[in-house]
Amino acid sequence: MKAFFTTPNTMVTDKVTIAEVVEVCHGVRHHISYNAQDCSIKVMKCVIDDSEIVKKMSCGRTKASAIVNNVLQPLALEVVLDKLQSGLPFAVATDASNKGNRKLFPVGVRFFTPSNGITSAIVDFYKDAFEDSRSVKQHLCRVLEGHRLSWKSVSSYAADNASVNYGVNNSVYQKLIAEENSEIIAAHCNDHILHNCAKNALKVLSFDVENLVLKVFSEFSNSAMRRQKLKDCFEFYESEFREVIRHVPTRWLSLFRALDRILLSWMPLKTYFLSRGEEDCPKYVWTFLKDQVSEVAPEDHPTERELYMYFVHFFMASFQEIILKMEGKSVTSCDLFAIMDQFRKALTNKVDDNFFGMKVKMAIWKNYLPQPAVEKFKCEALAVYRRAIDYLQKWFKFDNSPYRHFSALSIHSASKPPTLDDILEIWMQTPLKEKAPPDSLHDEVKALEEVYESVRAAGSTVDGWCKFFQKEHAPYLLELVQYVLSIPVSNAAIERVFSVMANLWSDERNRLTVESVRSELMIFFNLSYSCQEFKDIVSKNRRLINAARSDSKYHK
Repeated sequence: MKAFFTTPNTMVTDKVTIAEVVEVCHGVRHHISYNAQDCSIKVMKCVIDDSEIVKKMSCGRTKASAIVNNVLQPLALEVVLDKLQSGLPFAVATDASNKGNRKLFPVGVRFFTPSNGITSAIVDFYKDAFEDSRSVKQHLCRVLEGHRLSWKSVSSYAADNASVNYGVNNSVYQKLIAEENSEIIAAHCNDHILHNCAKNALKVLSFDVENLVLKVFSEFSNSAMRRQKLKDCFEFYESEFREVIRHVPTRWLSLFRALDRILLSWMPLKTYFLSRGEEDCPKYVWTFLKDQVSEVAPEDHPTERELYMYFVHFFMASFQEIILKMEGKSVTSCDLFAIMDQFRKALTNKVDDNFFGMKVKMAIWKNYLPQPAVEKFKCEALAVYRRAIDYLQKWFKFDNSPYRHFSALSIHSASKPPTLDDILEIWMQTPLKEKAPPDSLHDEVKALEEVYESVRAAGSTVDGWCKFFQKEHAPYLLELVQYVLSIPVSNAAIERVFSVMANLWSDERNRLTVESVRSELMIFFNLSYSCQEFKDIVSKNRRLINAARSDSKYHK
């Protein structure tokens, strides 16, 4: 019987509690169900039967749920609020997604500290049937007030670019600046802008390549027989079989990957569809291939219609690159203006040079295509570039953007340190303008100049500023940098919440409540330690060990 009971306040008891807490946290990080964890511990007891700690561990569904909701979740929230309640500038972000017939909203924050760099965390996750601007704003106020956070510390509001968030008259953003803090910056999702830019620009093409991608996937998505026939075509060309990738029109990075896979497999795919004949081939696919019935065009001699495919692939490749860059954790609001400006210049250069990708250029250079068709293609491709440039300039304010001023703080892209005048311009773009810049700010800027080369060697803007503030005492410069770096360049952090939610709230775990999902998301995003590191943290936290051991965790 002794194996099933532990004596309070002994070293073995502590180790058992620590093991249980770490095991539960491990399960959360890897989306393991509570029942699977309980089964795992029972197996461990059978296999590791000489361990006193394992023998005394217990972690059934009820206990694991209690540890998640009433021990680890308060810790995950506390590590974030301890920083924010000190007055640290932070951004607020939200979005909405459905799970069945429930509409769910995470509330995220983003802030910068010299010790940890940029932190993106979750402070709430709630359900609400309404997605109007008043409801969203009221919930945001409830969350901040409940956590004793001031709107005066909020640097920006981040969300997708829907009118409910950033509309001119009755949006969440307009309500926030009118009722809470007029200095809040609208941190539009620039990934969303780029996605819409590409989609809008491609509308002028005679051939809808996106529709072609959807039709090709649809042909093989539900038929094993068709898939096998496609495999036979790959074998005919003695090439490795590649699955066709699904394109989801609302996803930022979907079209390029799907089209890239099609072009890698284009010869076998063409052969397959041509073998089906006009009657059985999807009509839109046939419009691309009908001029190759008598002879399949080789890869180095694309047809007029195939020029459109190769051009869209080339065009989307540049968008793919910049969106991936923007989704990276190292890109900041200091880097944003330079990235967008360089992208606009790259598009302009392609217009000036009439460059549509090397595959297209070589096909035109070989002069085997009808000249009227080539001229028509060039005209449409140039229109795509110009529409993209116009869309960018409409939705990203190159001339009056605060990001233009923030770029002086970009250690990644700026070859020289910011001058005092640069710093003062940024100062006047922030709520710090309410107080006069102190004389010591001059000394802090000079200190940055002296070590700037070593700071740049750190790599990214975030790493550079972390390195500087860890070595130099520059409180006013730190306050300015913390404000600027808290502003996100996209809503990717909140989008990741929904991806993680889908993984942990699977069909096999359909008994999870919204409260449990909320707790697991906070643990996953806010406790950014490896499972091994977390064991050491738990071992040093007596309050956490006592909370995990106490029966009160079942009654909160």
